[in-house]
Amino acid sequence: MMHLLAGFSGGLVIAWFFGPTNTLKSTVLILVGMLIIGIAWEVLEYILNLIQPIHYWQDTIFDLIADMAGAILICIYLYIIERTPKFF
Repeated sequence: MMHLLAGFSGGLVIAWFFGPTNTLKSTVLILVGMLIIGIAWEVLEYILNLIQPIHYWQDTIFDLIADMAGAILICIYLYIIERTPKFF
């Protein structure tokens, strides 16, 4: 759950920082940015021994999938927001 929320909020920060969200370029930027942040976090977990070594690879794969799922959700959310008519 935490990685899903981290992917969502991190993707939102990346979208806010880099501007318009209605292009394929910004979607790729959000996804790649969250992948880089997720990999950096997993490397930090490994260096600081925050995870049990016996299940490290399974946890890493699941965490990266959850990060990317959050980033995909923010891309879908921003796409819907951009396409919604503005009345004011």
